[in-house]
Amino acid sequence: MSDLAGRHIIVVGGSTGIGLSGAKCLHNQGASLMLLGRSQENLENAKVLLGERVEVLAGDAADPDLVDLAIRLSDERGQPLYGLLHVAGGSGREWGMVPCTNCPMMG
Repeated sequence: MSDLAGRHIIVVGGSTGIGLSGAKCLHNQGASLMLLGRSQENLENAKVLLGERVEVLAGDAADPDLVDLAIRLSDERGQPLYGLLHVAGGSGREWGMVPCTNCPMMG
């Protein structure tokens, strides 16, 4: 299946977990990807796993300039943005498996 052949999609949080699963699906549909994530090592592992048509950019999704940079880089490389999958977020993992109401940032 190649419904997304020739399309470029940025996946924020695309190096592990649900984001990587989404990236695999998009890649299998023929899309070229730019994966964004905090860990360069995880990003490189995802790039090896997916193969061709994958670029990576390390950064924190909480940085409001990160996605703008990814879009600009994609444009400069002749890959205009077709879509954005944003699956990075504050899960609260660093505080353990607790209800979000118990996470410091949630009050």
